Amino acid sequence: MATWYIGPGGSDTTGSGSSVNRWRTFTYAISQASNGDTISAATITNGYKERALVTKQLTLLSEGDVWLDGDNYTIPSGDAYLGGTNQYGTWLPANYSAMLYVTASNVTCD
Repeated sequence: MATWYIGPGGSDTTGSGSSVNRWRTFTYAISQASNGDTISAATITNGYKERALVTKQLTLLSEGDVWLDGDNYTIPSGDAYLGGTNQYGTWLPANYSAMLYVTASNVTCD
């Protein structure tokens, strides 16, 4: 089991995933990680500009304020449930995806 690091100053092309040579995105770190690994994310001012799909058994750690902003993606307002949204009494089918979509079991977020 390994710990991989991401941060706003990192690079998915030249980074090694170490604490001093971080990757840039959750998506890349997830693709490189193995089941049981940890991904540690540095604090970011403007949010990570991505939607991340977690398909492996990972631990996701934050080193401070961390969020996914979905590259300015906006989820419709209203109460989300059952794959859709009820926006002020009108049913809208789901036409959006989550910022952090987990399909694996045993995923820990801290």
